[in-house]
Amino acid sequence: MALNAALVAAIFIAASFLGRRPPSWLPRLPGGAEGLRAALWVLAMLLSLPLLIATYRKLEALGMLLGEVAAKRLENEPRATGIQAIIANTVLAAGVIGLGLFLLLMSSTLLPSGRPSLLLILIIACTAALLWRTFVRIYSRAQAALHETFSGPPPPRHAAEPSLLAGLLKQAQIEILTVSAGSHGAGKLIRELGLRTKTGASIVGIDRQGTVLINPGPDEELMPGDEVLLLGTSQQLEQARKFLRHMA
Repeated sequence: MALNAALVAAIFIAASFLGRRPPSWLPRLPGGAEGLRAALWVLAMLLSLPLLIATYRKLEALGMLLGEVAAKRLENEPRATGIQAIIANTVLAAGVIGLGLFLLLMSSTLLPSGRPSLLLILIIACTAALLWRTFVRIYSRAQAALHETFSGPPPPRHAAEPSLLAGLLKQAQIEILTVSAGSHGAGKLIRELGLRTKTGASIVGIDRQGTVLINPGPDEELMPGDEVLLLGTSQQLEQARKFLRHMA
């Protein structure tokens, strides 16, 4: 009910704003500014009727619920039924009065004075009475659509277009090479070798007698017996293989 009241207030606030500062695209109506405000009030009421009818039905249900709670406490007393009806009607009447005062407050800046306002109120009342079930269905469908929107799973994200990096990774290969004693790489720092500059391949790991070094730094020395993990294309790996196995 509070949410419905907030939505109704938002509708009337927007209508009041348009009535005070009408945009250029609004048509000119008979009666000037007062005629425009009257038309905006009718439009605001028509938009609010589904919310107002739903609030009335909720007030009715709330009154019946509170009446049943009171009747259960007086279950063995003959006046329980009467008290239940009194509570239900009192809650409904208080809610309708509060709703009416709320509408009068919201309509104060739009409704014209005198008989025109009474005529407009009569038109809205007849519309609500004639189209009561239609407005109930409109509110029910809107509520179901809103609930489905917020309770449903989020829409699947669009698959990202394959990037240049993904294409490069498809060409990348790895190879394990053992550094032999007396080879060109034995006893040298990774920086001194310049393997990446000369061949394009990179040393991304070293297995040294069970001790694994991931992404070793440039100051790491290659020792005889190290198993070196190389990353690159097939051509780069072939050049790196020849370079490291070359005897010093």
